Amino acid sequence: MDITRDSDLDLAILLDKALEESFSLPDFAVLVERICRCAADAAILSHAGEVLKLEVRAKCLLIFDRSPSVRKQFEIMGRKSYEDFLHLCSRYVKRVLYQD
Repeated sequence: MDITRDSDLDLAILLDKALEESFSLPDFAVLVERICRCAADAAILSHAGEVLKLEVRAKCLLIFDRSPSVRKQFEIMGRKSYEDFLHLCSRYVKRVLYQD
C-alpha cells in the first residue's frame, strides 16, 4: 500500500441495521476529514455492491471490529453473494455475446 502526501482515506463501515437509518455518511466523512486532515470517502458495506465488498475484504485494513462474529458472517455471505454475482455475469455474457 503506497501512501503519499496526496493520498485520501477510504472507509468502509458495517453498521448495525438499527443504526442505518439515522447514520449520516456525509457527516461522518466530513468529521473524518477534519480529524485526519485529508480527503475521505466512506461507504456503508450493507449498501455496497458486490465488487466493492470484495475489494474491501481483499485489500483493506480492519481498524475496528466491535463484533467479530457479525463481521465474519458478513464476510461469508459476501463471498457467497460474489460467487453468485460472477455466475450470473458469466451467464449474461454468454447469452448476450454468444446468443448461448
